[in-house]
Amino acid sequence: MTQIREFDTVSGVPDEVWPQGERFAGLFSSPGWFRLAETAGARLRYLVTPSSDPAMLPVLVDGVRPGGGYDHASSVLRPALGPAPSWTPCLTVGSWNSTVSTGPVRSDPETHDSTATAAVTGLVERALSLSTEHAHRSLSWPFLAQDAAARIITAKPENTLALRCEPTTFMEIRQPSFEEHLAEMSARRRWKLLREERRFSDAGLELGVEPLTEIVDEALDLIVAGTARRGGPADRKRTESLLTAQSDVMGRRMIAFTARRARRLVAVTTAIVSHGGLHIRSFGATDDLVDRDGAYFVLTYGAPLRYAHEHNLHWVYAGLGAYEAKARRGFQLLPLWTAFITERPVTKEERAAAGKWNASVETRWRDWYRTKLRTELPDRWRWSYGRE
Repeated sequence: MTQIREFDTVSGVPDEVWPQGERFAGLFSSPGWFRLAETAGARLRYLVTPSSDPAMLPVLVDGVRPGGGYDHASSVLRPALGPAPSWTPCLTVGSWNSTVSTGPVRSDPETHDSTATAAVTGLVERALSLSTEHAHRSLSWPFLAQDAAARIITAKPENTLALRCEPTTFMEIRQPSFEEHLAEMSARRRWKLLREERRFSDAGLELGVEPLTEIVDEALDLIVAGTARRGGPADRKRTESLLTAQSDVMGRRMIAFTARRARRLVAVTTAIVSHGGLHIRSFGATDDLVDRDGAYFVLTYGAPLRYAHEHNLHWVYAGLGAYEAKARRGFQLLPLWTAFITERPVTKEERAAAGKWNASVETRWRDWYRTKLRTELPDRWRWSYGRE
């Protein structure tokens, strides 16, 4: 087995691990992201390969996450395989509170040779040992982009199941100005965006971009209420801890798109500016604004798009959920996978059940595209892995 170095804090991880510059989803593979995780109360172990081009795998050694959507044993594994007692509980690896994973953290993520494969194998084998030490039966590596999932399967093919999970959403900024972006839109989409902005203004709402550091107390109850409306864990103390951690660690990169009426904050969207992208994180509003006056779409779509163009950003990431509304406003859906890895070989029956799950999820999204968007399933969804 490859000798793995281990660190209990991100400050111990060697500098040469971290990729530099602007990259797709680069925030989730950055030291700042893991400092945020630690500040928010998560406890991680960082596994690093010993080489001139090291790779790092973060392991979440406790269950602290600001939300329940990362329990892929419940949302993905059991629906696919049934009760799956020999797989659960799962130890989560890969990242923390992210909405897309591009694989192990490496200074050059685009290198995919035999050395890179050996690095993944060594990291996974050590993580499996940790899962046993912590009384877990397998690893769960959620929200993997397709090429990242393929590399993990190559590293441990006999021990890995890759199951489709919920997609994430993003928009690539292609035009140099917002005005050119508007001109490129269909007439209907442009009309809808401008109508929402007019409704927002006509309702007496004032749009702003403010540092989250200055409005945590004002935003807290709105964010808690917004989480509760989406069925998430509306824990006020936990949410306050996360918002404070975001402000402390991200500083001026943690911004808020705000709606104020007579100076009172009535709606807010939080976002992180990092690695050439704008990452939408949370939304909250007073009860009377939840479905009225265009507040949601102005703060989570129109204002972020304008901001991204004004600040020469390349991507806007809108995360999970609200897929039809986002797709109709130009966001792309990126299919994702969760890899489950166990010490023992995967059985024939388990592979068959996984194949049925993956085929059914693909069929569901093919029907969704045809029904909701009147188009065919994009090619990026068509990966035959795990299908019968």
